[in-house]
Amino acid sequence: MNQEIIKITTNIAEVTVENSILYMRFTVENIDLEPLKKHNATINAAFGHLYPLPFIIEASPTSRGVSKEVRDYSALPENAGRMSCMAVIIHSAFTRTIANLFMKFARISTPTQMFSNLDLAKEWAKTFIKK
Repeated sequence: MNQEIIKITTNIAEVTVENSILYMRFTVENIDLEPLKKHNATINAAFGHLYPLPFIIEASPTSRGVSKEVRDYSALPENAGRMSCMAVIIHSAFTRTIANLFMKFARISTPTQMFSNLDLAKEWAKTFIKK
């Protein structure tokens, strides 16, 4: 298992790869399409050679959700294909509702699960690490 820790900050998130899991913590309330495209280009340049990876994604606690165009873009095979799984960390009932809507309508083919606990998310994500 890869023990190297790689950290970068993009225009909308803090991203770390540690022990072959990509952790992404969004630092903005709203995720718009053009900033997301820039963010994806940055993380693909940094981590593309490691894909597919388990992703653990944590929205900003004040997140207000994402638009349909962001959901559709995120579900494209070239974006969803970067992930062997996606664990979404939920901090509130409102965020859970947003995440449920995203998962229902985005139609991501990647195994996805919500967690309120990072340790449980890590344990689940570890089962998707490519050997």
